[in-house]
Amino acid sequence: MYNGLRGGRPPAGPVMQGSARFFAVSSKHTSEASRVQCSIFLACFECLGNITATPLNRGWRLLASFDSYLSVTEKLSAATSVKHLDINQAYALLAYCGSMTTPDGADIQRKRCDCCSIFYPVITERYAEPQKCPICAIDANCKRLSDLRRSSTRDD
Repeated sequence: MYNGLRGGRPPAGPVMQGSARFFAVSSKHTSEASRVQCSIFLACFECLGNITATPLNRGWRLLASFDSYLSVTEKLSAATSVKHLDINQAYALLAYCGSMTTPDGADIQRKRCDCCSIFYPVITERYAEPQKCPICAIDANCKRLSDLRRSSTRDD
C-alpha cells in the first residue's frame, strides 16, 4: 500500500517522529535546519487556515499546506543538504500541535522569537529545557565559525 501511495518503499528504521521532541528539540536526529522546516510548514498551515472564516477540511488543508511548504522550500532543498519534511512527518507534527486548533493541551506550541520574529515549535512538557530559536542558533553558529576562521588565519 505504501508503495502505491508514495511511489517507493517505506524508510527503514525506527519512526523518529514518534515523539514530539523530534520536531522541536535539536538532537543528533533533529538539526536546527529541520526545526526551521517545521516552522515553515506550520506557517503555511496557519496561513492557509486564515484564508476564510469557514473551517476548512483538515485533510485538504494538510495537503494544500504541504504543497505550499514544498513550493516555498524547493530552492533551499535543492541548494543544500536540508531534507524536506515528508507528508507523514507533517501530519505527525500537526497532531503534536493539536492541529493548531487546541494549542493549550498540545505537546508542541509555537513561540515567537523576539530577535528574528519567526514562530518556531517548542515542547510544552513540564520539565522541558529552554528551547532557543533555530534561526538565531544557526546564525550564532555561523558567527562562531566565522570568528574561528578569522582567528586561525591570523595565527598563520
